[in-house]
Amino acid sequence: MDKSNEASAVYEDRAVAFIDILGFKDLVARSDVPRLNELVEIFHKCFSVEGWKSLLQIDAIQFSDTIVVSAKLNSWADFARFHMKLGFGISNFHLSKHMTRGAVAYGKYFRRGDIIISPALISAYEYESKHAKHPRVLLTPEFLTATKTAIDASNDPAKSLIEHRLMTVPDLDGFQYLNYLPFYTAEPKADRSDGEDAFRDNRKRLAECLIRHKQAILESLATITKVDVRSKYIWLANYHNFFINSEKLDESLLIPENLLIL
Repeated sequence: MDKSNEASAVYEDRAVAFIDILGFKDLVARSDVPRLNELVEIFHKCFSVEGWKSLLQIDAIQFSDTIVVSAKLNSWADFARFHMKLGFGISNFHLSKHMTRGAVAYGKYFRRGDIIISPALISAYEYESKHAKHPRVLLTPEFLTATKTAIDASNDPAKSLIEHRLMTVPDLDGFQYLNYLPFYTAEPKADRSDGEDAFRDNRKRLAECLIRHKQAILESLATITKVDVRSKYIWLANYHNFFINSEKLDESLLIPENLLIL
């Protein structure tokens, strides 16, 4: 058995994220090797870092335009780490102009080598296919319930900070999605085992991330004319502005409303 899959080689409850990389078909059609290599590098940076494995019983695989990430979550701190890990990954993809869309479910999962059997993966796939639409990672009701149950069961006073940082965003259509921008600054530290202290959160780096995020969106809006693709970047711009306003950050980081037109 592949030792990299030992942690998930039992049929057990896990958080399972199904992530779709948008625009992958066009990259392959153009044989855009540099951009394809960039995707692989981001995957390894964000989901194959050894430091993460010391903090979570994590399993991740990429095949074609799909990424599947699962984790065994034993406590509220594990749920916090999983949120941070996903946010770290999604923000890195989006800052490099690789849009993603997906969903996170919670339920049974088994992987051994190349074999995956998982009702939770099917649930995440179906939720993404039916509801995601925009470049967002939706959180299924089962995952939200499991997260709330884990947090409510803890008496750790630090959980109030985690609850705030794990804020999910309700979209206009009522679905909850991952608020990924706060987690670009989350870095795994293998020598720490407690949830919040396992990550360094640097305000300056967050501002740098938001500048890059804004620039990536503006550059794309300036060159993309296809309505269906522009609509995805307009959604991203609205999320970007929502985050700036909700965190009361510098207004210079906002994307001008007059640019958000199809």
